[in-house]
Amino acid sequence: MRRLSIFLIFAGLAAIIGCGETEDFDSLAKDGLAAYHKDDYNKAIHLYGKALHLKPSDRDILYNIGSAFLKLDLLDSALVYFHRADILYPADYAINKELFRLCTLTEDYECALSAVRMMIANGDSEEMFWIPLADLHFFIGNFKLAKKYYQQLIDKDPREGRYRWNLSECFSRLNKPDEAIRVLKEAVALLGPNPVAYSQIAVNHITLEEFDQAEIYFRKAIEFDPQNVSLWINLAHTLNEQNSREKKEEALAIYKLYYIDTPEMFKLDSLIKVLEVELGQK
Repeated sequence: MRRLSIFLIFAGLAAIIGCGETEDFDSLAKDGLAAYHKDDYNKAIHLYGKALHLKPSDRDILYNIGSAFLKLDLLDSALVYFHRADILYPADYAINKELFRLCTLTEDYECALSAVRMMIANGDSEEMFWIPLADLHFFIGNFKLAKKYYQQLIDKDPREGRYRWNLSECFSRLNKPDEAIRVLKEAVALLGPNPVAYSQIAVNHITLEEFDQAEIYFRKAIEFDPQNVSLWINLAHTLNEQNSREKKEEALAIYKLYYIDTPEMFKLDSLIKVLEVELGQK
């Protein structure tokens, strides 16, 4: 009888312990959420992981475990779960909102653009996303669409210089340097003199082989930033391209002056030798 009592006691303890270890999905999800709200993200991930093992396609668990990884700044791990959630629930607004943020941070611009499109399809105004639409299309090299959105942004906020600089770059990439020059000159007229705008105007004039005009704008840029060696070298290049001995002599003088400060990859030594021969100085 005593042995039977001991057996029953151990059997009861085993049952109690077994009940404590029972980890049903709802309990794991609830405990995971509680850990998340207590900022114990590692514990939340552990509990959500067990819950996900029971229901691999649960939308909330996939979203929450992705959010927990995001809180720990583990972006790649967070993306794994948000991408998995997106495959199963492609029209889910909240999932796409997180994907947009994460994919932008990780520079996966195609992914970010896809998420924006889905949020717009879910009812958000396209105008809310003009800035990311412009930037994302710019980053992936879709300059025609980027141009469209930058122009809309300029029409809405004419004094935001960044939109104008990027719009001019779109025109340059689309092989429309005259349009790029127009946009940059409009920016200078509206926002005031700017050495970056002047140097970009010069570069576009070079594309058009208008070296005398490029010279004018490199000189304007140098007035603002006389210590910028790159501007001086570019000025020398434009002078060297012109059919004028005086300007070639000035180009040679600039090359020699900034030779030491210029990386070897620009091969100023070769340019100097060629110019010296051309000008009869060797």
